[in-house]
Amino acid sequence: MKIKTSFSSQEVSLKVLLGEIFVLTGGLTVAGYLVNPSDPLLISKNVSYLLIILMVITLYYGLGAGLVALSVAAPLVYYWYEPFPATYLLWHLLLVLIMGEFQFYWKKQTEKARLKVDYLEDKLDDMAKSFILLKTSHDQLERNYLIRPVSLRGIISGIRKTLAGGDRRHAYGVLMRLIADNFNLEEASLYGKTGNTFERIASVGKDVPMELDDPLVQKAIEEGRVCYVSMLNMEEERSRYLAVVPVVEEDAKALLLIKEMPFTSLNKDNLFLFYLLLYYLYKEETVLKDIRPLMADFDIFPADFLKEVKRHHDLYTHTGVESTVVVFYIRETPLETEVVIRENLRALDMACRITLDGGMEAYVTILPFAGPQGAASFLERMKKRMISFMGMDRFASNVNYRVVNLKESPDEVLRTCLDVSGGKG
Repeated sequence: MKIKTSFSSQEVSLKVLLGEIFVLTGGLTVAGYLVNPSDPLLISKNVSYLLIILMVITLYYGLGAGLVALSVAAPLVYYWYEPFPATYLLWHLLLVLIMGEFQFYWKKQTEKARLKVDYLEDKLDDMAKSFILLKTSHDQLERNYLIRPVSLRGIISGIRKTLAGGDRRHAYGVLMRLIADNFNLEEASLYGKTGNTFERIASVGKDVPMELDDPLVQKAIEEGRVCYVSMLNMEEERSRYLAVVPVVEEDAKALLLIKEMPFTSLNKDNLFLFYLLLYYLYKEETVLKDIRPLMADFDIFPADFLKEVKRHHDLYTHTGVESTVVVFYIRETPLETEVVIRENLRALDMACRITLDGGMEAYVTILPFAGPQGAASFLERMKKRMISFMGMDRFASNVNYRVVNLKESPDEVLRTCLDVSGGKG
């Protein structure tokens, strides 16, 4: 049986909790009885040993656990002491309430901090993947621009659009052809996990059957990293694959089985790139599943922007950490306006430009972890920069703006952003 201790988000076994309470209070009673049989809880001492036990239990488990521990100790006090020390217990009750409130506040703050760190790690992961894709795309263009003037980032962008439409097999098929064309992959199959089984999603050349008992497959799944044939003990282990590229999150989510590939192309750098591309698309597929309803209703916004809107709304729902959206509606847009806006963004801010009916441009900016005061500061700063850039008269006649708090559902936030009539001038 699992319970949630009062005012605490930490789940704990009821048996474990009661066991700890009875062991600690019983241990104190036995030790106190051996020291002074007439004062087993050592109430007469300068230090309250019962308070120490209540403090440990309350600060670790929460107010509910502290009250349970005090309830267990109260009958012992009633049995051993005459007259009954009501003041002693009331003081301990007051301290348990204070410690329980502190524990609740502390847990809430640490949970907020943890979710913020998770968000920052996700952003860093996105930036790292984008950087590697950009670098790889640049290297590819240097080598192949004359015969194939297509960038890797452009192809990945097209695959993301296919994924957004729900055509998973076609998207991964495009990815496999991309790998085959650029890295001479001759025979390989990509398997994705559905439930407890793997099913083939895409192939290059002949279909490669999966054998989960293959030593190279087992090694890749167990270690959660790219494995190739030279990593096996060739005298004792044989594999039918040259390399296995896994996508692992707690367990294996996808496996790329490579059977035929020139050894000049079969190197760590290329295999790592295969992993990066597979992992990138797997994560994108996971995210796009969550925002697909938003993409269907608000396809005017980029997918990355919709992802950030939902992510910050979820963050507010779980922790109460506020984020804000600031929208500028501009009727006659100078070409440099977007540059002015982007120059004033923080590292975590995200902005996009959309074209509304009638040719009006809307510049929509997400301000992570910024409440109303932070949004007001950003708005004033941007108004000053735009006025200095456009002039007061042109700004007053062409620019409206609004601030939207991400407390509302993503649908409401996006619908409000598209409503020009509510903007302030």
